[in-house]
Amino acid sequence: MFDRLKSLIQGVFGNMIGRQDIQNAFHIDAAMTTEMENAIALWAAAYRGEAPWQLESNAKSLNLPVSISKEIARLVTVEFSSEVSNDPWLNEQYQKVTAQLRNRIQRGIALGGMIFKPYLINGEIAIDYVPEGYFVPTRYSSTGEITGLVLPEYKTIGEYTYTRLEHHEFDKQAKTYTIENRAYKKYQTAADHILGTPCALTDVEGWADLQPKSTYTNVYAPLFSYFRMPGDNIIDSVTPLGVSIYADALPLIEDADRQYSRIDWEYTAKEAAIDVDRSAIMQDAKGRPIYPAGKERLFRTLDFGTGIGDTYHVYDPPIRDASLYNGLNEILRRIEFSCCLAYGTLSDPNDIERTATEINSSRQRSFSLVKDTQMALQRALEGLIEAINCWAQIGGIQRYNPKLEITFNWDDSIVIDKQTELAAMQADVAAGILKPELYLMKKYGVSEKEALDMMPEKENPIETLLQGAETEAEGKPPDENKTNGSET
Repeated sequence: MFDRLKSLIQGVFGNMIGRQDIQNAFHIDAAMTTEMENAIALWAAAYRGEAPWQLESNAKSLNLPVSISKEIARLVTVEFSSEVSNDPWLNEQYQKVTAQLRNRIQRGIALGGMIFKPYLINGEIAIDYVPEGYFVPTRYSSTGEITGLVLPEYKTIGEYTYTRLEHHEFDKQAKTYTIENRAYKKYQTAADHILGTPCALTDVEGWADLQPKSTYTNVYAPLFSYFRMPGDNIIDSVTPLGVSIYADALPLIEDADRQYSRIDWEYTAKEAAIDVDRSAIMQDAKGRPIYPAGKERLFRTLDFGTGIGDTYHVYDPPIRDASLYNGLNEILRRIEFSCCLAYGTLSDPNDIERTATEINSSRQRSFSLVKDTQMALQRALEGLIEAINCWAQIGGIQRYNPKLEITFNWDDSIVIDKQTELAAMQADVAAGILKPELYLMKKYGVSEKEALDMMPEKENPIETLLQGAETEAEGKPPDENKTNGSET
């Protein structure tokens, strides 16, 4: 598929500078192949609703890449909370990230990953969120951690487009960190892939205060972190980059868009109409037919010719929407399977053809994906916090804190099959190995006291005997429905 669409993929990022430009500018090798670069471009085009098959045939889009990425981002971050409990300043900076995390990571999920790049501005931390395709990795460790990359930035001033290449490189052994900035300019009419000629950083407003090269010592981690979507990268097994959530499903997404276009055409082509002979329609002074007000769309004027005898024909063929929608629904199910989504996320949730086992299996796949993505995101956020920690020392705001206490709370109800868990707890209660109140606390989300109050009262035989003894002592007649063991 990538070979067939390669010519359409090129230049999909507009002004984005590719890996070859980076290699030429810094004389370093990019840690990604051309195939990977093209794949990311295709994922980005599909995300924007500008996939090659849509540009070729003007097919209508279901916007499935956006829907899939948005749903995964929602499941991953629902009820999410995190904080740095022993560093107020750092936690204040960090909460700016958590407040908008869901919207930010959606594009990273779509394109395979995202860089969190903090930087200092007026004593505060600002964050750049850079999805795959908008940075080029240049170095990585034996564990797959990115330790070097180049990030382009663009500005248009007058007739020129300016490009700034920001090269980051972390040396873990020496504990040094180097940031190098280079600027280039070109005419706006020049081809997108042309970097242009070198120019001074001071030529561009906003870049004048940047240093061409800065090296920081006693840095313990990269001054960025990388969120990588879990899963094997079969496109480029060497690169540390991840793959899109819908990478394997793109052919199916194309099929779904084409099927949706067929459905749209079915309704358009078979819209009811009345074909009327010109002789049966009044005309205005310019010879234009006069249709009943508000019904113009219903009539079509034709020349039936002579000898037919009919003055109108009703065009109202049956619509084959049921079979077309069934076909679309089956494609959507296959997309759900490919993207590890539960059945009914994209397809018709009222469909009953799937067995309970298949439905539960699809939910488990979704739970596993969400859990893996949460753990990948947690590692990225820990790296981000460490980067902010380093920047605080570099900027003279506060000393580096080597013992940060970070907490993460994820909504377990999303990543755990709650019905299965409750059924297991219920069996434990029945077997007498689990207290009933613990089951009620889990099922209804109540406190232990509330769970105990919900439980039905059980008759205590000892209390019953004590109540009977008190009744006899007071001279009250015993309950007629009860016996003391002797006949009356």
